[in-house]
Amino acid sequence: MIVYEPVWAITSDLGSNPDDSNSASDRINFINNLLAKNWNLKSESLPVGLYGGSVNSKNVNAFLSNEAFSGVLIGKASSIKTEFLKILSEIVKS
Repeated sequence: MIVYEPVWAITSDLGSNPDDSNSASDRINFINNLLAKNWNLKSESLPVGLYGGSVNSKNVNAFLSNEAFSGVLIGKASSIKTEFLKILSEIVKS
């Protein structure tokens, strides 16, 4: 799996400048197209997901419901027990 992390979302403050589902989707589609063009890899054989500071309890379902994403890897929020549990709760609700 390849994971994409927007540079502006890298921070010590949880969710201070997260990416959104639509703009991250554009970048993941770009990565998929690059993989297909240069290495003949399709997203089914090499999934692409989102990593890091953009994933939080308020937006995790927007990312996961977007077809461009193969999944998410939770960054800073995974080290904050209450936020991590909120993220899991949001995923289970959907």
